[in-house]
Amino acid sequence: MNASKILTDAIGVLEQRGRSYGTYLNQQGEVCVLGALALAAGTEHDIWEGLGLYPEDEWELGDAEMVEAARQLLTLLPVKADLNDLPIQDLIEHIGDWHDGVSDADGDKPRPPANSVVFAKLAEAARLAEKAGAANV
Repeated sequence: MNASKILTDAIGVLEQRGRSYGTYLNQQGEVCVLGALALAAGTEHDIWEGLGLYPEDEWELGDAEMVEAARQLLTLLPVKADLNDLPIQDLIEHIGDWHDGVSDADGDKPRPPANSVVFAKLAEAARLAEKAGAANV
């Protein structure tokens, strides 16, 4: 499993289950984009909660690929942060805030992006991840 496949499969997870807001998984089985990335990577929806507790060299390979997928997605989002060496908790917060439509640094209250926007960002991130993977071969 690689980052590109995880991002592509996350679209299918969201289409099948529907989107939740403010939680990785709700009672109806809907997931947020982070939960969808985790399920697409073949792990638990809430794996994100524990990743910050361990150094990256102790992560399983699937976890590292999932985080790489999230980092690819983050490069496409309107984030006002230095993305180089961004701690995992900040990565989770930025993506979650974008997905949920949480207030940004300027205090603006954006709405959560439409499904079509989320799917398009995931697809674009998958293309970027595929190109990055091909460049590293």
